[in-house]
Parts: sequence; structure tokens; C-alpha cells
Amino acid sequence: MEITDKLPVQTNPLESKIKYEFVMLIDDNGIDNFMSRITLENCNFAKFINVNNNAQSALNFLCRTTSDNSSAVLILPDFIFLDINMPTMNGFQFLEEFEKTDLAKNGKIKIVMLSSSTDPADISRAMNFKSVYKYLVKPLSEEALGLL
Repeated sequence: MEITDKLPVQTNPLESKIKYEFVMLIDDNGIDNFMSRITLENCNFAKFINVNNNAQSALNFLCRTTSDNSSAVLILPDFIFLDINMPTMNGFQFLEEFEKTDLAKNGKIKIVMLSSSTDPADISRAMNFKSVYKYLVKPLSEEALGLL
């Protein structure tokens, strides 16, 4: 007599609780990136976390990923957590360039401004960009992630 029943596939219980596949942090401050990454990991917010300390390199990565004609499966971030005040390219300059791309036009990537600025002018300016989903004040917290 043959047994044809298959055993149920066991999954990692932590992976089943992970909310998103991939998020990106863009902030020039290493300590803020470290703290945000720890918060994201502790909340099982994403399976993969990409950390960038430069907005221009993050934009280059995103554009290179989408312009690559290889047969590789593209994994784009579900969320980008973006700081405002950074050298070379600040968060607003990143948003201006990002919104010119096809990535912004399809609306699949949600950008969360994550800044220490509580200036109403910064908040208003950020929220005027179509690709900005939410504005959060640092530090990133479990409660804030629950709002996403």
C-alpha cells in the first residue's frame, strides 16, 4: 500500500508575519539608518531592507534596475523612507527626479518622508509630491509603521 498524501510544507513563522518584500532607506546619517533598520527588522516590516546614504546613488539604483533589459525578475521597493536634509541631493531634489521616472507614474512605490524636520513648510512641500504617501518625524517607531 502506497501513501500518496503529502506532508504540509513548513514555513518559517517569522517570514509569514513579514508585511512587505522590500523597503529602501535613504538617509545620510548612519545612526538614523541603523536605528530605522532595527525598528523595521523588529517589526518584521520587510524581508529585505536596502540602506542608502546618498539620494543620488539610490535614484541611480532605481533607474538602473528598471532600465536593465535582462530577464531577471525586478524587485522594487514597496516603500522608500526618505530624509530631507542630505548633501549632494536632498530629499526634495530626489522627489523631483523620481517623479520624472516611470516608477513614479505607475504608483507602486510609496515614499514616506522620514525627517527630523517638523517645519510645516517642509511637510506641506513634501505632501505636494504625488509619490509621497506619508510624512513621519524621526525616529521611526513601531506605532508609525502601524499607520502604513
